[in-house]
Amino acid sequence: MDHFPTFLAVLALALAHISVSHVRFLDGPKGYIWQSIAGGAAVSYVFVYILPSLARKQIVLEKTAYFEFFARYRAYLLCLGGFLVYYGIRRLTTLPGFGRKTRNWSLLVGFSLYSMLLGYLLGETDDPGIGFLVLVTAGMSLHFIGTDQGFRGHDRQFYDRTMRWSLAGSILLGWGLGSAHLLGHASVAAWMAFLSGAIIINTLWEEVPDERSVRFWPFLAGAAGFTLLVLLVYSLGQY
Repeated sequence: MDHFPTFLAVLALALAHISVSHVRFLDGPKGYIWQSIAGGAAVSYVFVYILPSLARKQIVLEKTAYFEFFARYRAYLLCLGGFLVYYGIRRLTTLPGFGRKTRNWSLLVGFSLYSMLLGYLLGETDDPGIGFLVLVTAGMSLHFIGTDQGFRGHDRQFYDRTMRWSLAGSILLGWGLGSAHLLGHASVAAWMAFLSGAIIINTLWEEVPDERSVRFWPFLAGAAGFTLLVLLVYSLGQY
């Protein structure tokens, strides 16, 4: 079984984590344009790729649930779980009782697990099509650049010295574990559903421009461009 294509995808994602500290055009007012483009593309990735993928995972999970009600909504409940867990992590670290050090390490642990889970699921992927690899690499690279820029904005020194290396190492570690195929097909689908919810909240939290940094037209261009890419891949049947 050839794991090399997914390794290249994971390596590109690890480099996306590392490179945020060196991408100077993301800093300052002009960086809002590029962040808006990346944010638009990431939101498009959620709505036109992640959510349809979630519907396909529901078909797999419906066959393995113990209760009829749970079977009918299993993928969506797991997606909601991922959404709530990472919303909780985000929200807790904004409370006044969290000092900078506690906040930094809480985010590092939470998002290292996030990166490791993505790496694991990519490692579990058998014979991926070129379209799948392009969409995952492009979509998640833009997602990581957006979220990591947010982490770096809160504490640049901690991110540059510690957090980016943990995130990059975690996704590579996850890939290594995933390539051993430790989980069954239904378990992989369940974790994919959970990760989908986490991606949704983190995209909306960090990458949708607010009133201080909003650049609507670049955001729209990013969303439209990535949507066209997804539709092209769908038309070729390579997803």
